[in-house]
Amino acid sequence: ARRRRELRGPATERAWPTRKQLSAAARARIVGDGGDDDEDASAGEVSEASSSSSSSGEEESDDEEEEEEAEAEEKEDDDDEEEEPEEVVDDADAIGRERARACDAQFGQSLTAQEVAALSERRPAAEYASTSIEHVTESGPPVDWARLDGEERRLGVRFDEATSSQRVFLRALSTFKDVVQSDVDYQRRPQLLRAALAHVLDHVTRSRRVMLRHDRSRTKEEAPSSPVKGASRSAPLVPPKPTETYKHLDDVDEEDTRRDQGPTRCRALVLVATRKAALEVCTTLKALAHSSKHTGRLEQELGVDEDDPAMQREGPPDWEAVFKGNTDDVCEVGISVRVDRSNITVDFFAGTRSKSDLIIATPLALRLAAEEEGRQGVLDRLSSVEVLLMDQADVLLYQNWETVERCIRAVSGVPSSVEADVQRVRLPFLDAHGSACRQHIVLSSFNDARLRALVDRPLPGQLRNRSGCIRLTGPPPSKGSLARAVSSHIIHTFRGIRCAAPASSMDARVNAFKDKVLPSLLRRRGASINGARTLIYCGSYPEFLACRAALREQGADFVSIHEYSRDSEVSRGRSRFFHGRAPLLLYSGRAHFYQRYRIRGASNYVFVSPPDHAHFYSELLSFARDDEATGAAPTALCLYTRFDALALAR
Repeated sequence: ARRRRELRGPATERAWPTRKQLSAAARARIVGDGGDDDEDASAGEVSEASSSSSSSGEEESDDEEEEEEAEAEEKEDDDDEEEEPEEVVDDADAIGRERARACDAQFGQSLTAQEVAALSERRPAAEYASTSIEHVTESGPPVDWARLDGEERRLGVRFDEATSSQRVFLRALSTFKDVVQSDVDYQRRPQLLRAALAHVLDHVTRSRRVMLRHDRSRTKEEAPSSPVKGASRSAPLVPPKPTETYKHLDDVDEEDTRRDQGPTRCRALVLVATRKAALEVCTTLKALAHSSKHTGRLEQELGVDEDDPAMQREGPPDWEAVFKGNTDDVCEVGISVRVDRSNITVDFFAGTRSKSDLIIATPLALRLAAEEEGRQGVLDRLSSVEVLLMDQADVLLYQNWETVERCIRAVSGVPSSVEADVQRVRLPFLDAHGSACRQHIVLSSFNDARLRALVDRPLPGQLRNRSGCIRLTGPPPSKGSLARAVSSHIIHTFRGIRCAAPASSMDARVNAFKDKVLPSLLRRRGASINGARTLIYCGSYPEFLACRAALREQGADFVSIHEYSRDSEVSRGRSRFFHGRAPLLLYSGRAHFYQRYRIRGASNYVFVSPPDHAHFYSELLSFARDDEATGAAPTALCLYTRFDALALAR
């Protein structure tokens, strides 16, 4: 435009009146004395203006021709110049608009009968396809994985410069698909948890701002109109509009209503394993928000004193990251989020009934609350949850997975009463299809079939995510669990067991142990201090009970250690096994997960099932020793079925 003005030259003085001048002349004629001279003068002015406007039309046509010639010359000059490559700049507003469209498609549109029928079935594995990002598979609409540099700029929270893994994770979360990250160890957990909580807090704050904006516009529409100043008393009276309008729900236009909420206020739920994990989540939310309230109660309610025996015990780094702190598994914290323009304030311990926008709880606490209310496991305050974050899902697998499934059923329940305006409740929640709009975010240190079933196979009466799912897995380790074993001369044997269904996998392994492995172990019943001693590892507690019943049935001399054993029983059993007075030790995988006992003296190992955590295999074999009677090398036997493929891959 500047170049056109330079080519056009100085602007000529305007010779015709403007609209403002014409309107002023008309008002002067109407409001004046009404003399004939004034009317003639004004008519002369108007006629003069019309004649001048006709002459100006020719000048405007000349100006248009000059502009066209200037544009043609400018186009020729641009063609002569060398074309420079355009710089690719991340547009934060474009990213925000894309996220808003994804949010509207996820929560604003109701489901058809065909969609409900399809989402109630298990997601076929063929839907997952590889992407341009390595170790990322997705189902549903494709995601644009390009230009990840400014991904953290779309967030309305305090977030520092993100790493490459955080940006990929944030891009996956912005699609509102289910996201399963299965390589979150104790070292990567803080940064990925921060990214997940930033997405959760950003979704809650954006939703609150939309609600407040709709409240203001609705208040403005319903406010009575004030009389116009300077109105004539002789003007005809117009009846005022009624302040309240009563309409039937069927007569309400869906496009005019502002559906921006669910039946209740809470929009996000964070499932944690212990109070220690809840404290870490609250601390991260405090850092993401601009201000916070009642933070002094966090250490009192969720922390633990430094002199506590739980803080004095030492263990491996991954064990300390979970259990060095308050390990109480009953906890529920309600957080209220307040927005003021660009500021975000989080209010901890705001109550969990009706004042909370975000709830942090353990599965056991929600299960006990549901049983107290006596509504068949349905919690009203969780009926509007749109984002569900599962932190440390691998720890939740060791607690009680049935409790987690009950919590998910409670989240998708129909509330007994609706606190919000029905005309503003989103259609999927009114149709009892809220589970199809909920986004699951799972952070785990390993991949498990139960975690995959959480997003791929809906529970009875529920639907899976309508947008799809994204799986994020890290690169395989350079050294597997076998390569990390301390004793390189250990003989490893993996024996496959035929099995027809996943439900009968445990029974098949236990029967193989009873029929094929146990008879050979009982031949060493007379082992002395120099004889071979065998450690039998059972992954789950039902598997432990079945193997213990088989050993008692055969009259074997053995000791057992499980997660419910007293300290005196554990010390006595380890001593008897180490000194050879008990040739067999039945060891539970849950006991090793919670306590990390160092079992010494074993020369033979039998794994009835592959350990869930890959490093458990190398930790147990690190204390293996040769058979002092025969000098034979240590042996390790692992039983597996075709449904243990994920554990074997680890």
